[in-house]
Amino acid sequence: MSRPRTGTPRFPRRRVTRIVGSALALTVAAGAAFFLLAEPPARPFEPVAWRPGPGTAVPPGRVDRTAATSVRAIAPADAPEDIAVNSGGEIFVGTKTGQILRIRPGTAGAEPFAEVGGRPLGLAFDARDHLIVANHGVGLQSVSPAGAVTVLADSAAGKPIRSANDLAIGRDGAVYLSDSTAKYNSSTMGDRTSFSLFDFLEGRAHGRVIRYDPATRIATELLSGLYFPNGIVVTPD
Repeated sequence: MSRPRTGTPRFPRRRVTRIVGSALALTVAAGAAFFLLAEPPARPFEPVAWRPGPGTAVPPGRVDRTAATSVRAIAPADAPEDIAVNSGGEIFVGTKTGQILRIRPGTAGAEPFAEVGGRPLGLAFDARDHLIVANHGVGLQSVSPAGAVTVLADSAAGKPIRSANDLAIGRDGAVYLSDSTAKYNSSTMGDRTSFSLFDFLEGRAHGRVIRYDPATRIATELLSGLYFPNGIVVTPD
């Protein structure tokens, strides 16, 4: 009469390999089915292949590793994207719920400053100490020192500014704005977690750079056909 087996059963190495391989194959198949069978987030959805060019590097001598930094605590749920400091040394950040928070010098926490809606991303102060906001899903906004919100531009070249991302202000007061994708944003995607995922998967140049002239209050398209432009800066010249 044979004794019953006890202890942890041992699986042959080949069987374990087959199980892992099958699980991986099922995962790949499920991912492929999702992208092939799921309803596309926007029509037409036309993914193309992208081949990256050579990378670039920053010379080690240009990196300042001695600069002192200071960090203030912001609740992780607020998800601040950018920081701007006004002439009085107050720090401003935007949250994913459409709020601008202010941190006063010498204080430990952040306080509500303005409700701008959308998803405020890039922030910068102009010469009048107005906070200029690149607001995803809304466009370009201005917030006065008193917290009054004004929409400066929600379209350019006859197309809505769907994905205002970052901005920079020139010496003449002109605002340069990156509009990352003209096709996808949080409003066109509904409850999906990441609008940018489908833009990256599609791999097409839906982005552009916009210039807003505060004198004429006109937004013009400077450059189009860009692949998800994000950060932007104005050089001294």
